[in-house]
Amino acid sequence: MKNASFTSYHELSKKNDNRRVWLEGEPLMRAGFMPGDYYSVNLDIDTLQISLNHIPDSKAARLRHKAKEIRKVSRRQMSGWVKPIVDICNAEITSLFGDFARFRAQAFNGSIQFGIHPEDLARARREVSIVSNIKNGFITKGDAFLGLGISADSARTAASMCGLKSKQLWAIEMEARYLDVAVQNSPEAYKDAHLFCGKVEEVEKNLLEPVDSFSFSMACTNYSSHGITKKKLSSPEMGDEVTSLFGVVDIIKHVNPALMFSENVPGAMGSVSYELLKKELKRLGYVTHDMILTSKESGAIERRRRYWMVAFSEGLNLDVNDLIPDDHEREYDVFAEIKDVEISDKAWHPASKLVKRELLNKENGRNFSISRVDDSTKSIGTIPRNYSKHQVSNPHVFSENGLEYRLLTKTEHAKSKLVPVRLVNNCSSTVAHEGLGQGIAYFHGVGTAHKAYSAVINKIQMSQAA
Repeated sequence: MKNASFTSYHELSKKNDNRRVWLEGEPLMRAGFMPGDYYSVNLDIDTLQISLNHIPDSKAARLRHKAKEIRKVSRRQMSGWVKPIVDICNAEITSLFGDFARFRAQAFNGSIQFGIHPEDLARARREVSIVSNIKNGFITKGDAFLGLGISADSARTAASMCGLKSKQLWAIEMEARYLDVAVQNSPEAYKDAHLFCGKVEEVEKNLLEPVDSFSFSMACTNYSSHGITKKKLSSPEMGDEVTSLFGVVDIIKHVNPALMFSENVPGAMGSVSYELLKKELKRLGYVTHDMILTSKESGAIERRRRYWMVAFSEGLNLDVNDLIPDDHEREYDVFAEIKDVEISDKAWHPASKLVKRELLNKENGRNFSISRVDDSTKSIGTIPRNYSKHQVSNPHVFSENGLEYRLLTKTEHAKSKLVPVRLVNNCSSTVAHEGLGQGIAYFHGVGTAHKAYSAVINKIQMSQAA
């Protein structure tokens, strides 16, 4: 078939309780449909298409029209020209389009085709996919900004809690060293996945398979107050990394997930980037829900407050109140319970260095004080990705006499977030601290995904019981 010469998008209106498709003006003339001409109407249930085939004016055509076998192109007198119009409204149209709200019209030489709007069709496909896959005991998954794979692992844990197998179809990470660690520590999870090492903007979207669930955590440095100050940004959107938003939107449109999860620093909530993203998701047929999660939901010693955005395809009809994670019971009460027994003498440093920098900060009007950690400490501040730089305000473990300090080990850091220690194997302490520092509090991820998966399962069960 030749390419269309005109494509337009329309709302499906109603007339006398039936759906109505219509077209007028230039697209009809491009297809050769002129006022007074005739056309046949053919409905294809398999392709959900309505085809109008042009029939020139003739005696035979007039007889067929009189017998109501074909239709006639209507007309409207305009200023200087006559506009052709086709308008179809009946029970067959209603049955074909069902609950869909929009349609696409395309003009070809000698024919017009009406079909379900591509975005409405995409919505239906993703909803059918996730329901079908869950009924078959699994859910497909894709991740961008994979890091060490902590968020991806938390979603697999959530799926398992729901009795589902999580199938990782692809994962994107721009740092090869992080990608290596993630795969080394979870080889079974990624053995059949397509792995991409690159920015989300540059990954070829046609290489990504559709998935039921998509997780992404865009770079947080632009949204934190520290990052904005350090980079001297007037707004987060002035940072170079902001272009990842366009990559994320392109991925969403191509892989068409029914569920999405995104984690970031609290400052990202309400930012221009996320507000634009949510507006586009709404237009594409998603419902979004924002949450700020704390140590209550993570159950961790680390006080990590994070912004989580959850999105679901609107036809799933989930209640956003069902997406809020439950509080997670504390697994460790004090630092002594996660403390490593064997610490190298090389790990210790003179505390006088931190004290000197603390005094200098105060003299310069900067309110960065030493954050001391000992066996009785019940909670610690957020540990950032650059933890290995020994910044004054980051948590430091002090010796009993207070004269020496050290950084948390990578194992202690993982446990402070309740991240399974296995996820920081096969890497140096520096890489582990980077991955953990920019990663999630583990049970924020588990709780969020578990609530979303459970909500979909409950809807399926309710539908089956009805």
